[in-house]
Amino acid sequence: MFIEYKDIKRPLSNLFLFSCINCSAFCVKLCSFQHPEVSELNTDAWFPCTAQSDTNNGLEHSYWIKVGFLHPGVAAAVMVYLASDGSWSGEPWRKTVTILLSDASGKNHSLGTHVLSCYRSPLVVNVTHDLSQPFFLTFSVILLFSSPSVAVRAVALRTSCHFSTFALTGCLRQPCQIDSCSTPQIKHASIRCTGGGEASRCSVKCHRGYSITVLNGRGTPPHQRTIELECFLGSWDRVVSCEPLDCGLPDQSHVYHAIFSCPWGTTFAKQCSFTCGPPAILQGDSDRLVCLEDGLWSFPEAYCKIECPEAPNIPSAKLLTADCLASGHDVGSFCRYRCISGFYVVGSLKKKKPR
Repeated sequence: MFIEYKDIKRPLSNLFLFSCINCSAFCVKLCSFQHPEVSELNTDAWFPCTAQSDTNNGLEHSYWIKVGFLHPGVAAAVMVYLASDGSWSGEPWRKTVTILLSDASGKNHSLGTHVLSCYRSPLVVNVTHDLSQPFFLTFSVILLFSSPSVAVRAVALRTSCHFSTFALTGCLRQPCQIDSCSTPQIKHASIRCTGGGEASRCSVKCHRGYSITVLNGRGTPPHQRTIELECFLGSWDRVVSCEPLDCGLPDQSHVYHAIFSCPWGTTFAKQCSFTCGPPAILQGDSDRLVCLEDGLWSFPEAYCKIECPEAPNIPSAKLLTADCLASGHDVGSFCRYRCISGFYVVGSLKKKKPR
């Protein structure tokens, strides 16, 4: 440790410095409220006397002490032990001290001005660090007194055991970065992003025939083609992909009495064919359905119709309905027969005699 001082009337060996706070009781108990004579001071105490300003250390102040430390550290508090607060009988004002922390480059950081009193010995001044500025190591403490009548017994610098200067200063060598999200890579989609860092937003629009599938995160309605992604703590709020729209197997209501076949699948642009189940007959030119971009099947261009074949030839009967000679009769059509002479309809409710 080293000491610079101005007009001290005691030897340098009388100034006690502590690198950690565990001061013995004498540091606190021997503070005097009255200004003592130099001859009355204990050999452990010191006080400055009147002197001209000295700018050798950039300190334009009449009464100052500069205390250095062999093991610099990030200061948590400065403690000043008083031998006397410099009070004079009948004086209406109190003496003060301005405390400065000096870093490796010699720059001073003020801890403000504080009133001195034996009631507050030691004077403990906590250090608040500006987190927007780099942390600094304290190499020395400078005390600027308002009066030469103050006597000081010891100065201590407190550094926290949990205050890692390596971690704090190490941040300076690695520039701090805001968590940001890289542009999502999604197949079959067009992506447009705005903002930057935590403010990033990306609009994803699937290509024609594709829809959003949420792999992780809050879901969306089915067959939706667009979605908004937001960056949060370096990750997108949802993980999505664009998958082909799937129309599913055609419902029977598309073509009644039909049997569907979909060997190529049921996704966008795929086709399904159908055949008519007996006795239905295909009516129309196309027997195919196409899966459209809205997830629905195309309107069928053919249908299955159930028809009755041509009227049967009944022995010993004559067909009376001329239209029944042709084929392709709609369901509900009827044909009339008449038995030839000498025959009658079997099963008729009305009994008839042979003619």
